[in-house]
Amino acid sequence: MFSTPSDDKRDDYDHLHDRLKELLAQYDEEMNSAKERYDAYISKVGSHETTAIPLNDFEPKRLELTEQLSKYLKEALDMRAQLVKAIDQAYERYEHYRVLADQEEQAVIDDINAKAKELVEKAKAAGQKVEDALEAGSKYARDKLNSLFS
Repeated sequence: MFSTPSDDKRDDYDHLHDRLKELLAQYDEEMNSAKERYDAYISKVGSHETTAIPLNDFEPKRLELTEQLSKYLKEALDMRAQLVKAIDQAYERYEHYRVLADQEEQAVIDDINAKAKELVEKAKAAGQKVEDALEAGSKYARDKLNSLFS
């Protein structure tokens, strides 16, 4: 019908919500791949004899790097929680502006209907044709919409 600033914000939050959901799906896909590679690495390294030469020279550094990698994966999972929270917040804002836009639209419609009813009553009281009053109401509605949303 027409667009209010709340409609625009609602649409912006809807697009943001959709984009964040896409990013979450992409993130999950990439994290699953990373976790699979990490698990494959751990399973292969676990089968090596760590006291054999030359592995015993590299074992302390490998353990340090494996611990670092585990830490990065945990931090990445924490970031996922933040992304999910952002998705929820975007949806909440979308809902807020959806309700607000509906209320604004209904207020304009109610105002136009009240003015049309007023004009019809005035026309009847003055002995004018109702069609003339409806034409005046139609002009009022066009002017009102143009002033609000142009």
